[in-house]
Parts: sequence; structure tokens; C-alpha cells
Amino acid sequence: MTGFEAVAAPFHDVHPIIVVLDNRGYGIQRPMIDGPFHDLPALKAELLPQAFGVGKGYLCETEDQLQSALEAATAVNELCIIRACVPSGQYSPGLLRLTSALKTRV
Repeated sequence: MTGFEAVAAPFHDVHPIIVVLDNRGYGIQRPMIDGPFHDLPALKAELLPQAFGVGKGYLCETEDQLQSALEAATAVNELCIIRACVPSGQYSPGLLRLTSALKTRV
């Protein structure tokens, strides 16, 4: 989903809950090849509803904050954007299997 779709959704009476996983860069590619080219500045996605003039935004740096944000977002009928900060360097087993297989093909 793009920012344009997010801002247009309430106009069409659609109120999504958007969760942005923030791992401080292109974390999905790091297990395959790492470098500073994967580093990105933080995008404060939780502020987008304020910029759009509609909806609510939440910053979550802990599991408890994420739980609270999800509960709050499901209790309202409006656009909600949740930025869930994920520690760098933590990868799912599936991602590690995929990137390991891709490395052998390059």
C-alpha cells in the first residue's frame, strides 16, 4: 500500500489498520548481502495520519505497546497506522532459508 492509497481509503469509507514494520533499513536483504546501502533513516509513519488530516498513528517500540495500539485501532472506525519497531538483526527462519538459497544461485 502506498501513502496515496492510505490517504484515499477514508475518502471511500474504508478504514484500514496499516502496520509498518520498521527494522531500520532493508532488513529483508541483509541476510543475503549486508552493507551500509541497506541503512535508512527512520520514517515516522505514525505521523502520516496527522499529515493526512485523518486517522490515528501509533509508535510501538515494545510488544506491550503494539498490543495496546492494536486494541485501540480495532476499537475505532478510522484509518490507523502503526509503526512497529523491530530490532535490527532478527530474522525469521523462513527468511534465512530463502536468502541462503538465493545466495547459492548468484
